[in-house]
Amino acid sequence: MNEALENDRAILVAADRGSYNSADFPGSAAWIKHRRDTKALRAFDDLHPEIIAEIRAAKTIAEKARYNALSDFVKAGS
Repeated sequence: MNEALENDRAILVAADRGSYNSADFPGSAAWIKHRRDTKALRAFDDLHPEIIAEIRAAKTIAEKARYNALSDFVKAGS
């Protein structure tokens, strides 16, 4: 993954998560800021679908590794 793009996305994700508060009233300044942060992240992701594909691929690999690390006893549903 392009390290500069990865860092840019990480900044946008941090801003989006950091500005969210479930207590913010729709229309309030804080709510509007979070909405802008979310839109910025979505716009970035729309411009760089290759990053999303790499994130999904890495997640799939990690999930498979966690599954493979399980014992056969657990895999069998016991």
